[in-house]
Amino acid sequence: MALTIELPSDTEAALEARAKQAGLPIERYALQLLQRNLSAEVAARRMIEIRESVKPDPEGWTSRDYVDHGRA
Repeated sequence: MALTIELPSDTEAALEARAKQAGLPIERYALQLLQRNLSAEVAARRMIEIRESVKPDPEGWTSRDYVDHGRA
């Protein structure tokens, strides 16, 4: 699948400069950025799902409370 995206000239220049710095063609660099962004979005969504399934602590402690308690 081919996709064409028109970017403002300043955005394209910045993207091209970063791609050059990374030693990649602009297309490959842009693809990597998109893939990283999508991966992070999927991970964040999964973390939210996990959090929603966790039952509250019976004592009302937060994870920070447990960390601090272990340091004492």
